[in-house]
Amino acid sequence: CFTSALHKKLVAAGSKVKVVVAAPGVADTNLLENIPGGKSDGEDGPSWVFKLVAPAYGALMMQSAEDGACPLLTAMFSNEVQSLDFYEPSGGASGPATKKEWEPHCCSEANEAVLWKASAAAVGEFEVPPSK
Repeated sequence: CFTSALHKKLVAAGSKVKVVVAAPGVADTNLLENIPGGKSDGEDGPSWVFKLVAPAYGALMMQSAEDGACPLLTAMFSNEVQSLDFYEPSGGASGPATKKEWEPHCCSEANEAVLWKASAAAVGEFEVPPSK
């Protein structure tokens, strides 16, 4: 929703900037080592359950960090990318970078307005200057 709101604001300003979204899927990086919550043992970091399950999950579902970068690289460098394109692994968690369709609720005007307002409240209002 934020993406489609930004796209509309850029188009209205005459900008040539593309607004593209990419998701890495589930990639084998150290990000999962520092997730909060579920701390049944009172320590910072993942719970003992997560530590137990993660290796098995990783072996079955995770792709390499390099493969996780592919949707992002596709979104940045492919000549075929258009504004509002969304790239993620074909299987959601892993697989080749694939252009996906947006869920209908993602681009509703009501949701755009809510997310734009919340984003402005978090980081300050952002105005798109007219293109020269």
